[in-house]
Amino acid sequence: MEIAKVISNHQNAIIEIIREYKIESLSGIDDSYILNGHHIFEWFNNTIQKLTFNGQNDDIFGKLFDDLIFCSDEIQFFLANMYLYRPFINNPLKDITIFNGKVLHLNYPNIESSRYSMFGSSVSEKFYNYWDRIGDLINLFFPNQLNKRDVYFSKVIDIIPPEFHDSTNYRWLKNFKDEAYCELNSKRRNLVHYTTEFTNFQHVHHVNPFDEQIIEELYNTRFGLADYYKGHVNQTLVGFEKCLLFLNEVT
Repeated sequence: MEIAKVISNHQNAIIEIIREYKIESLSGIDDSYILNGHHIFEWFNNTIQKLTFNGQNDDIFGKLFDDLIFCSDEIQFFLANMYLYRPFINNPLKDITIFNGKVLHLNYPNIESSRYSMFGSSVSEKFYNYWDRIGDLINLFFPNQLNKRDVYFSKVIDIIPPEFHDSTNYRWLKNFKDEAYCELNSKRRNLVHYTTEFTNFQHVHHVNPFDEQIIEELYNTRFGLADYYKGHVNQTLVGFEKCLLFLNEVT
């Protein structure tokens, strides 16, 4: 087996899926680095100019920009892999037998369902990394309000001074933090600190193998996870835009 050929074929499949499902990233499907008519590198640099002129370390912003791009690319890649494996995940609604006169739904987890869940866990954590970097960026415009260990997206949004609360861009970030991000982060915490999606699926099925309604809900939730995360991809792009627009208002 030529490993290089395997890697190349996998990458080609991922590129096809990215285009088919229109999975965007900050760098763009075509690597244009254009977001709503803005070249994001130039836009980012223009936004942080005042702070760098006032003595902020230029390297901090360079690392933040590179990390935002990389986190966005990671989200795109891991999500594309979810779509790669999704058509082949096992389905207990179809794998059935009759036991004591009742329909018994069987769960035979295959490699595809395992990989699907693994990539789902990874993309969840990458969303958290991405929004953490957005928080790091905003925090640089409001220095000395948080200890370093407390600088994360939710906390940073909460300490923005009241004089900026009328900004429509701030309000978008605040509403996102309170609603969609809160739900997304709750899923991440469950995966990281409690039980993975794969294990939860196994155990819920084990307790309810005869309950078709529960099994259907369980399977549909798993199947829809990729689409749920895809909806959040757009939020990362809008959030980047709202962040820069807001920081331009601040300066």
